[in-house]
Amino acid sequence: MKVLINGDPAELELTEAKRFSQRFLGLTVFSHLPADRGLIFRRCRSIHMFFMRFPIDVVFLDRSGGVVRICESLKPWSMAFSAKADTVIELAANMARAKGFNEGCYVQIVDAAGC
Repeated sequence: MKVLINGDPAELELTEAKRFSQRFLGLTVFSHLPADRGLIFRRCRSIHMFFMRFPIDVVFLDRSGGVVRICESLKPWSMAFSAKADTVIELAANMARAKGFNEGCYVQIVDAAGC
């Protein structure tokens, strides 16, 4: 999946965690996350960093795609939550702002096929 931030393409490829096992394990099975990759959780307001081995940036989106919160360099064994969120994007540490995410901006997720 590709990402548009305020209509502009971000150099970022997202994988959606759809199945229970993907949502449960998240990034715990990885030793790092490349700067141009991320994981997206739909219908999600909170994440935990239990069993993680590296920090990440977390972007919370509301139902319309607006960024309502950004947690930068969230450390392993911590948690993050946003009551307004509907979707969560996990990125490599220090990548959220570098990719153009800011609170209040609008994010659109586009299928890689462009649909």
